[in-house]
Amino acid sequence: MTELATQLTAGFELDNLLDVRRDVQQVGSQCGLSDLRLYYFVVAVNEVMTNAIHHGGGQGTLRIVWAGEHFECEVVDKGPGIPPEKLEAGFAPSADTLSGRGLWLTRQLCDKVEIASDAAGTRVTLVFRP
Repeated sequence: MTELATQLTAGFELDNLLDVRRDVQQVGSQCGLSDLRLYYFVVAVNEVMTNAIHHGGGQGTLRIVWAGEHFECEVVDKGPGIPPEKLEAGFAPSADTLSGRGLWLTRQLCDKVEIASDAAGTRVTLVFRP
């Protein structure tokens, strides 16, 4: 990406996750994010992409659009869906568990997180304001 990027569409899997994450950082930076806000944005998007790889069939698609006042980010996978008990927004993961923090962390970092999940896959939509 060499010109000002206000959107990003990419397929991702484990082999290109680092490259896509760099593109996410570049889009955020070019749209005015910096320092801690840029870091939070990249972490939130990366957590959802990583979940899609590990739990959603090994790959997914990412779409990020800068809407002038906020980012809209959509991650879609074709995995088996997220169990309903994992979709609850309020609970923090136990300190003695080794996993299960991705969605919780994403909810802490983003202004809005919507999840639609069923046996055909999962769509996670993030809204992130600078």
